Amino acid sequence: GQSMGGYAALELARAMPERVAAIAAGAPCFDSFRLDWLVRRIVNIPLLMFIGRQDDLCAFEEVASLALKLRDAGAKQVNFTTRGVKDHNQACKFLDKRWVYEWLKEPLA
Repeated sequence: GQSMGGYAALELARAMPERVAAIAAGAPCFDSFRLDWLVRRIVNIPLLMFIGRQDDLCAFEEVASLALKLRDAGAKQVNFTTRGVKDHNQACKFLDKRWVYEWLKEPLA
């Protein structure tokens, strides 16, 4: 998901972690007040996130905090990048790449 779609993907995984194999999110906006709870619920779900450091809609710091907290909690896999992402809308350009769909099919390969 992109932006609020990224939030929806995170929330779906939080609500039903046993039914989600992997998450790909571009510039996800989410409720940072529930960050610790989110981490506990999705720690076993591989995660791929893209966001620009200059994102003016979703906070880079919150997304980076999610990645760091997941890593510290022993997450299976957390991929987090800003490479090639300049602003909020550019994060979605990665979500239509074939390699992302290949990763979603086998995130731990």
